[in-house]
Amino acid sequence: MKKIIAVCVFGFVAACGAEGDPLRPTAGLGIGIGPGGIKLRPKVGVTDGTSTVGLGTGGVSAGTRAGPVSIGGNL
Repeated sequence: MKKIIAVCVFGFVAACGAEGDPLRPTAGLGIGIGPGGIKLRPKVGVTDGTSTVGLGTGGVSAGTRAGPVSIGGNL
C-alpha cells in the first residue's frame, strides 16, 4: 500500500511541474537569397522559457533571456 501511495505522489508531483519548467519543442525555417540561389535553413530545438538550444543547418545555437536582454551564440 505504501508503494502505491508513493507512486501516486510521485506522479502528481511530476505532473504539476515541481521538477522545473517543462521543455517545449521549437521549429523554424529560414530562407536565404544570395548569389548561389535560394536556400532553406530549417532549425529545431527546445526551450524552457528562458533558455534555448537549437540545431539547424547553420550549426548548434544556444541562448538565454532575462527580461528585455537576450544573449545567444552559435557553435
